[in-house]
Amino acid sequence: MLVKQIERYDDAYRHPNRARLMVSEVHLLRPKRSDGGVPRYNWPQAWPLGDRQGVYVFLSKVNEVLYVGKAGPRRTLGERLSEYFRDKRSGRARFYRSQWFPAAVVTVAVPADSPFEVASLEAYLIDALRPLWNTLA
Repeated sequence: MLVKQIERYDDAYRHPNRARLMVSEVHLLRPKRSDGGVPRYNWPQAWPLGDRQGVYVFLSKVNEVLYVGKAGPRRTLGERLSEYFRDKRSGRARFYRSQWFPAAVVTVAVPADSPFEVASLEAYLIDALRPLWNTLA
């Protein structure tokens, strides 16, 4: 459903000559371990499409959209996501021991020459997907 909504936005609201939006693979934040042990947090050194501006989407264990947020115009996706998952003082996750801990994240990068699209893409996805943690005033 997420990818379909991104494709709809791309087709309906963007000029056909513009570069397409880039969508990352689903990044599991606590992947299952093959040995059956307790899953460990999976904070990458480099987030998917982390050097770009765009939108990030937190997903539940059953791929339900929990939250849509944006990174831009002064921050990259990697910088924004690191704010959620790295406490500067303790190194612990911001969502640590929280019932709202997301299971995965997907990032969507806008072309470098159109950072103005970040806010409209975020608003479109919030309206279309109605995430549990977002409110649209």
